[in-house]
Parts: sequence; C-alpha cells; structure tokens
Amino acid sequence: MLPPKSTRRVIDCGAVSLLYPKMEGRICARYRACAGLRDRISRCMAGTLHIFKRHENPLEYQTSYNVGAVSWAKVFDPAGLDEFLRLATRLSPPSVEALLTDLRDQGHASEAPVEIRESQLVAMGFTELPSDE
Repeated sequence: MLPPKSTRRVIDCGAVSLLYPKMEGRICARYRACAGLRDRISRCMAGTLHIFKRHENPLEYQTSYNVGAVSWAKVFDPAGLDEFLRLATRLSPPSVEALLTDLRDQGHASEAPVEIRESQLVAMGFTELPSDE
C-alpha cells in the first residue's frame, strides 16, 4: 500500500524503510526521478536580469529577475550586488564587469540569458512579484 498522496511528496528515502519496508525501492526510485526532473527543469530555465540604480544616498540598486511570467526582485547595496553578480548568476567575470560598467555609466543594465534557481532566489531573500496572469 502506498502512503497517502499528501505524504508522497515529502517522504524521504531514509524514512521509507521504517514506514513502508516493502515499498522502499519503488518509492525511493520515484522520489529520485521526480527530484532529478525538477533539477533539470530548474537548470534549463534561463531568465533576464534587470538592474537599476534606486537611490543615490545611500547607494542602492534594485534587481529584478524575470523568467516567463514570473518575476523576482531584491534591493542590494553595492557590495551585495557585486557578490550576487559574481557568485549567484554564473556569469563570466568579463560579463559581470560589463554589467557593472553599464550600471555606473547609465544607471541601469540588463543581461540575458541568466540562470538562477528559484531555491537560490528564495534563499537570497528575493521576493516573488505578483503576475499579471
């Protein structure tokens, strides 16, 4: 017997052997397959990164990341923005430098495609913006 549908998503392979010893292999394989699919979908979803100067004193930048109809936003200070661009966006160092130069010279910059996982956005404190759809 399979666990109730509401429990299937959150059950982990370590607990399966205790709760459902006869189902361990099937549940774990299914769980891993779904997790692998989520990772592949997440990796393939590239979006557009928009950055603009929000305030001059103290200097702040607003960053928005758009993937299809979903948008995420966060405000950074200059050091936080630099760290975000270098570590979270997987952009090459020359691309990061070009973005920062455009930002200093024009007050705004955009880059596409940029790949950032939704779980990373949440962990970094980005807020999901309401959609028009």
